Amino acid sequence: PESTSSAAPASALAIRGARFHTLITPTARVTTRLDRLGAGCFVDHYALISTDVSIGPHTHVGAHATIGHDVTIGTGCHVGAFCFVGGDVRIGAGVTLRSHATISPGVTIEDGAVVGPNTLVIRR
Repeated sequence: PESTSSAAPASALAIRGARFHTLITPTARVTTRLDRLGAGCFVDHYALISTDVSIGPHTHVGAHATIGHDVTIGTGCHVGAFCFVGGDVRIGAGVTLRSHATISPGVTIEDGAVVGPNTLVIRR
């Protein structure tokens, strides 16, 4: 069966021995430990990633996005440009946050969810 996860092709390549590198653009600001960013992550221009953030493999953090403290983001996610993710948030695998989405502190987003542009999520 076909997988709906955006990380599925990358996982298939990893099984065949492919290696993926994490790319952080020079204008991005990352204050979490780099070993907490999974293989194949891309952190775009002017993104801000706070302390104690864990990001799964093959996840894209868009330009000007802000990720608060104590956030966990799953495998194969896309955090769009200008998104804000508050502190103590859990984001499952394969989640897409469209541009300008705001996730309030303490929220959990389940696997495979899509949060539309300019959306405010205040509850689980």
